[in-house]
Amino acid sequence: MARRLVLIHGSATERIALKALLAPARYAVRTAATLEAAEAILAQTPSDLILVDAAVLSADPDAVLGRLRAAAGGERLPVIGLADGPAPEMRLAAVRAGAEDCVHRPFGGGWLLARIRSALRNSETRLELARRTAAAAEAGFAEDAAAFAGPGRAALVAEPGEGPIGRLPAIRRALGQPLTLLRPGEALDPSPDRPAPEALLLAMGPAPEATLSLLSELRSHGPTRHAGIVVLHPPALREAAAQALDLGASDLCEAAAAPAEIAARLDIQIRRKREGDRLRESIDRGLRLAATDPLTGLYNRRYALNHMADLTARSRAAGGGLTAMAIDLDHFKSVNDGHGHAAGDAVLVEVARRLRDDLRAGDLVARLGGEEFLVVTRDEDTATAHALAERLRMRIAGLPVTLPCGASLTVTASIGVAVTAPPPAPSDLIDRADLALYAAKRAGRDRVRLWPGPEAPHAATDAA
Repeated sequence: MARRLVLIHGSATERIALKALLAPARYAVRTAATLEAAEAILAQTPSDLILVDAAVLSADPDAVLGRLRAAAGGERLPVIGLADGPAPEMRLAAVRAGAEDCVHRPFGGGWLLARIRSALRNSETRLELARRTAAAAEAGFAEDAAAFAGPGRAALVAEPGEGPIGRLPAIRRALGQPLTLLRPGEALDPSPDRPAPEALLLAMGPAPEATLSLLSELRSHGPTRHAGIVVLHPPALREAAAQALDLGASDLCEAAAAPAEIAARLDIQIRRKREGDRLRESIDRGLRLAATDPLTGLYNRRYALNHMADLTARSRAAGGGLTAMAIDLDHFKSVNDGHGHAAGDAVLVEVARRLRDDLRAGDLVARLGGEEFLVVTRDEDTATAHALAERLRMRIAGLPVTLPCGASLTVTASIGVAVTAPPPAPSDLIDRADLALYAAKRAGRDRVRLWPGPEAPHAATDAA
């Protein structure tokens, strides 16, 4: 589904040039010459992100962002300012008002596109967490989370003598909260007396590969997986900074930025981390009781169908599609018969973990019952959906499962995939994926099949 952007710029020439720059990403871009025109667009049609000329934003960032979000029905849409040149004071004011950033020329080389991708990912993850929390509240299982109190935990990650260590006292004063210095190894290995920071500041040096590698490691470690990560970069390393966003950096900041701006960005990441933690806590407490499978911890059939109904309605409204994958473990009965039900349970738990770890935050994964699982994504491209299904199939079969008795067992799965746009009713979408699953079973198991086949809706075939 194409993401929907609103571009606000007073120059017709700039609007045309920026639309051309955004064209490779296939965004649905609507343009407005004035703030008033943008408000009309936002009030009429759903949007995912706003790009606004700094000349419009600079008048009063708080007021401008307030008007734009009010026009969008109060939704916290990400906003990115566009400036002709470096404008540190304007950038700081925009960030403090709630904008994702205010970037300046040149916009090419993937720089602006990377910033947009990052903002959309962050926004989608926050919205998905909020939707799941609301679902728990409607079911009567959510409780008010305890308010977070106390100072934030932030850290500059650098070796002694590297990075902006000399600026650490000034950044700490501007932040008004503790800001510690950690070596990379300490950041990757928190201890009981040194809890993982809520926000991390990484400084990109002349050889950015080390910073990008550290960033990847931080994102793959449990204690820092959800931490806010701000990467300081020199202007000459914009391409590497764009890579950092795609590898999971939460935000970027120019290395020469004032301590007040660096502190503002860290403070935002601390607040977002706490908001995310609160939402995840609410989900864990409420939905686990009503909407999850007690054995695997995945969502159950009831939650999956309700969530699919919401996804279907939003996809239809936006003109997008959905993909459903029906996943069934091969010869599972023989596991229970030959090794006992405890072994069968261990297999189900491990397969659920592998599915959960290999999917994105916004994807739905559920256990429908027995040895059958369901995955639903917002992908609408057949090749992308097939590649994901193949990756999941190989992930399931890639390593043997250790059983309670100490033995190990290799497990395979058959997967049926249905890619639809616009999506049908949830039960119909699952039925289509099941038809493809049956075709995978008939073809010999441990493979992926797509719906529809040449005899659709009664058959399915392989992607080839």
